[in-house]
Amino acid sequence: MIRHEEVERILAMGPSESPVLSFYLNTHLGRRSLDEQRIAAKSLFRERKLELEARHDHGEDWKRLALSGLERLEEIVLAVVDAPHAFRGVAAFSCPADGFEQVFRLPQPVKDALIVDHTPYVRPLTAILDEYHRICTLLIDRERAELYEVYMGEILHHAEVFDEVPGRVRIAGWYGLEERRIERHVEDHVRRHFRRVAEILFRLFRRLGFDWLVLGGHHEVIADFRPYLHPYLASRVIREFHAEPGETPVAVVLERTRAIEEATEREEEKKLVRELLDRAQSGGLGVVGLAPTLSAVVGGQVHTLVVEEGFSTAGVLCRRCGFLGVSESLCPVCGDSTTRVPDIVDEAVEATIHYGGRVEHVFAGSELSAFDHMGALLRFRLPEKAKQA
Repeated sequence: MIRHEEVERILAMGPSESPVLSFYLNTHLGRRSLDEQRIAAKSLFRERKLELEARHDHGEDWKRLALSGLERLEEIVLAVVDAPHAFRGVAAFSCPADGFEQVFRLPQPVKDALIVDHTPYVRPLTAILDEYHRICTLLIDRERAELYEVYMGEILHHAEVFDEVPGRVRIAGWYGLEERRIERHVEDHVRRHFRRVAEILFRLFRRLGFDWLVLGGHHEVIADFRPYLHPYLASRVIREFHAEPGETPVAVVLERTRAIEEATEREEEKKLVRELLDRAQSGGLGVVGLAPTLSAVVGGQVHTLVVEEGFSTAGVLCRRCGFLGVSESLCPVCGDSTTRVPDIVDEAVEATIHYGGRVEHVFAGSELSAFDHMGALLRFRLPEKAKQA
């Protein structure tokens, strides 16, 4: 599984004077056999080695380090895809000068790529991270509960709780008093069960810090249980579904949770895009469009960078001061020459994370399509004079 802190460690490799290698490969066995995966990987490495051998823009030491790094990374990657596997993509990073190597097995296919540059290429990782939330799914009835963690398409069983509750019985008694006493006794057992489950759930939350909570069971039982949830958890409940703890198969729990996650994610993305457009169009803390967004990224203004899935475009980068632009040949900040880069969106993603901002990828074809497919919620706005300086 990939975690945000691991992506941040990857970003810490660059920008570097030494070569940084970024590798991605589609390893979905439903689309590629093992032989086809190995052939695709070897082809990527062979092409990149030939390109490097023909380059003369970095010096012989840089080239030699990059070529040795490619040799080593190829060994690592081929070992990873050598046996049958369930993961659908591989990402690998290397900085030969620092001896840094990191491999990720991904839950989704990725586009094949092998990039040798001064900075790591992380946008495919951030896009995958953004699609998944850490979810706790709780199945509960009046005497049993099961707690699951769902993250990146995988499910993990954490705990099972069982509190035996006396059965409901009808007996004769003085005006039904004995029956009501037993009824209160039963309900007291149920309340203790709900409190115990809520306490275990909160301890799990403090340990895992999950984003969302999904509740499974009968609607009436869930309604009775909800008041026992800690306020932190009550605010994280996104949906409920019918289930029977101890009887609903794990595969069904995962399937239902993933469907709820995808639907909720789409709803959240629509809200985010609408909030961004409202702020930008009212002159508030929001910008849309390629050039204004890049300017905000460079200024460290971005709280949340919002990009449509699959959008990429070329641009320019000043390696001296970090300026990001569309087509400027000279940096307007420091006057140095800019470098053409194939995907300026990836540079914006890296810079946003570097400045402590968040990156959100939204579905293609959203309302953001009419505004260069990207924008940003801002922490603050720079005065016009500061922008022109």
